[in-house]
Formats: sequence, C-alpha cells, structure tokens
Amino acid sequence: LGRVALLVGTISVGYASGLVAAALGPRPVFAIAAALPVVVAVAAMFIRVAPRAAAPAAPAAPPAHGPLTGGRTRLVLGVGLAYAAFSVGLELLDIPFTQEIVLTVSAILIMVLLRQIGLSRAVAISAFVIFLFRAVPGVGQGYSYWAIDHLGFDQQFLGLLAQVSSVLSLAGLLVFRKTITRRPVSFTIFWVTIAGFLLSLPTIGLFYGVNEWLGLSPRAFAFIDTTISAPLGQLAMVPMLVLMGKSAPEGAEATMFAVMASLMNLALSASELGTRYLNTAFAVTQEDYAGLGPLMILASLIGLVPLLALPLLRREEARAAAATAPAQGRGGGWC
Repeated sequence: LGRVALLVGTISVGYASGLVAAALGPRPVFAIAAALPVVVAVAAMFIRVAPRAAAPAAPAAPPAHGPLTGGRTRLVLGVGLAYAAFSVGLELLDIPFTQEIVLTVSAILIMVLLRQIGLSRAVAISAFVIFLFRAVPGVGQGYSYWAIDHLGFDQQFLGLLAQVSSVLSLAGLLVFRKTITRRPVSFTIFWVTIAGFLLSLPTIGLFYGVNEWLGLSPRAFAFIDTTISAPLGQLAMVPMLVLMGKSAPEGAEATMFAVMASLMNLALSASELGTRYLNTAFAVTQEDYAGLGPLMILASLIGLVPLLALPLLRREEARAAAATAPAQGRGGGWC
C-alpha cells in the first residue's frame, strides 16, 4: 500500500505540476514542492492514534535484542543526529572522498542500529541481496542528454515517458502483488534481475540504431521500451517491505521500517556513486557520447551481479522453511 500511495502521488503530482508550470512557470512548482513537507507536518499534529491494548506480562528471560526501549530509542536518535553533523562537517571542510566516507560510515551505523533492533539471519541475508540489487550502478543522465541532443526528445516527451512509467509501475504492483508477497524473495529477485537485463537491451539497441533496422522511429521505440520495462521498477522493493512487516520485533515496527528504509536508500546512494565512477571511466560528456554505448553494455552486465548471491539466500529460505515445517504439520501455516 505504501508503494501504491507513492506511485499515485507521483502520477498526480506529475500531472498537476505540469499544469502549474504551463500556466505560471517552473518557480511556483518548486515553491509548492518546498511547502508540501510543512503541510504534512501540520497534518500529522491532528492524527489521533487509538491506545494499544495492555501488553502481556514480560517473559522471565527477555531476548538479547528485543523491542526498542527508551535507551535504544535515544541511541537511534543520537546516532542519526551525529551522522548528520558528521556529513555536514565533511562537506564544509571539503574533505577528499567525502561521498565515499559518508557512504561507509552510514553502512556501519545502519548495521549497528539493525543489531540493536534485532534482526534474524534470514531477514539480514534477504536485506543484503536486495541491497545488492538496488546498489547496481546505472547509466546515468548521459543517456537522457544523448536522447535530447541526438534524437530530439523534448521535455514534453520525456515527461510523457515518466508518467507512463509511473502508471505502468502502479499497474504492475496491482497485478503481481499476490505473486510477489507469497513467493520467496529469491524468486522475485531472480526474475526481476533477468527481466531487467533483457529489457535493457532495447535501450542499448536504440543507441546503436537498431530501431532503424526495425523501421521504427526513436520515439516509438523508446515508448515501447518504457511500456514493457516500467512495471519492474517497484517490484523488487515489495519483498523487503513484506519481510519488515513480518519480522519486526513487537513495539519496534516503525523504527525497523525506518532503519531498513535507510539501508535501501544507502543502496541507492551506492548506485549513484557507482554510476558516477562509470561515467568518469568512460568519459561521457555532452560533447562526446562515444563511450555511452560501452557504458550501457557494462552497466547491464553489472546488473546481473545480484544473481551471484541468490544461492546463499535460497539456502537460508530452505532452512527457514524446514524450521517451520513441524508447525505447519500441526495444522498451522507459515506463509
């Protein structure tokens, strides 16, 4: 539901911002976007949460990593504030390799916080594999600039592709929701990775003029490619959200979601850093796009790397299934 709400918001905001920009220009769009967090914060003050039922008596021997206590909550907040101050300090001092340092420190802090919350081995391995999937570097903005400069894609057409991608991603979530939530994480990561690799080939083909061999215009080729590949965009996140919902310690659900979401955002930061490295290595600039084709090919191949970690995840899933088999045999269900 969270991903569905995000996509619905993306679609509606994209349409509304287009109307506002067309009528008033781009500056009011940015002003409205800057005000939205204030609206959300004010609205949150009026939310009334029903009191929870009385908790059962505490066990005689509490687990080593249970729900967050007040001390652990303060630890999470303190670590977050210290991290923010550390990141700002590096930027202000203009320290070399600031992004790499912040990424490394962020990974260490998130691991510490996850250990404090309490994380099972199965969820940790699943998170690691999904992290690899989301940390794969991309092509970067060089492709968009090349499409603008060489194919004549204007902002209206690029906006149309973005809207189509969001709409089809929403449709993909609705169509495949049961399959994704009921099948193992390894299943989803496997077929999304393979499909993502195959569906990256048309984009590479567009750079090398395959559309001309097929008698298609660049815009038609790009639209067809977006239509086919867009639903994959949000599917890989759903297994991680399901795992968080099922495995979060009681009383720490929201905190675990926040920390795990930080881990996924960290993966996106690693992806952006890797994308920068690739663009630097292949010297892709707006004056020289010669390296863009090899870069896209390499990025597609790197996208297959998460498959190497799937055997580890499958073994852990098999172990977890075997552990729950006796309970299932007694009439219970684990899925």
